[in-house]
Amino acid sequence: MGVGIAVAVFGLLSGLILSSRTLTREIRPPPEISVRQIGDQLMNKFILPLEVVGLLLTAALIGAVIIAMHEKEGK
Repeated sequence: MGVGIAVAVFGLLSGLILSSRTLTREIRPPPEISVRQIGDQLMNKFILPLEVVGLLLTAALIGAVIIAMHEKEGK
């Protein structure tokens, strides 16, 4: 009985997967973008968010060092 149920579930899932629209969808080519273009965008258009992320990461690093120093003194 268990084998019959397993075969039925496998057949149902296989049928659903094979009839899915994702298998017949056309694959688009990836956009042609270079590292230079990404760098130019970061240094021109997105300079403020880049600076903010840099400050946030610096603050997180300083916080981690402070926490590590407090744990070392407590031992």
